[in-house]
Amino acid sequence: RRDTALPKGLASMCTFGCNPDLWNGPGATAAQHIAATQPDMALTILRGSDAELEAWLAEGLIDFGISHRANLRTGQTVHELPPVILALYATAPDLPVVGSGKYIFVDYGEEFRDRHGESYFDADVARVEFSAPDWAMTYMAQSGGLSYLPVDLATAEEAAGRLFRLRAAPEYHQKRFLVARDRPVRNWAWFDMLIETLWQ
Repeated sequence: RRDTALPKGLASMCTFGCNPDLWNGPGATAAQHIAATQPDMALTILRGSDAELEAWLAEGLIDFGISHRANLRTGQTVHELPPVILALYATAPDLPVVGSGKYIFVDYGEEFRDRHGESYFDADVARVEFSAPDWAMTYMAQSGGLSYLPVDLATAEEAAGRLFRLRAAPEYHQKRFLVARDRPVRNWAWFDMLIETLWQ
């Protein structure tokens, strides 16, 4: 399945893939949990899009993937994870979406676009748009503005006083899943505890 040899002193291997948008939260938590609880296991983490994760699972290149979608195949199990919370953050607490010219749109997919459009049907068109929230957050730090960001991503910046969560604004949810190959997982007594950890 994989050509990588086990490092000396390790007895087993786990390789998982993660959509980069989900690293802050379930991706990092999974990596830290496995590293802390399985000292004899080698761990490899691959960054990939949802489509890439699906292909890698089908090819047996990864043992599980953390992504926004779950197209179940034979020999796989889908575990739904707590959804991403998308909240409105700003570099100043009084920046309005409408009229400021500072709103930055992040495209989280068709469902988000529809619900966002219903909430902000009278808003100005955003002049700046990103497909990745981490890029949007970096841009905001340099240029100011406001944007919808995953709470997992923005929490540290909020705690440091560099971002403000505008709690009066509508918030949205985005699904996320862990899809695992049954064959390797059935030998891992620790896997159920990992799923429980990702729900905490």
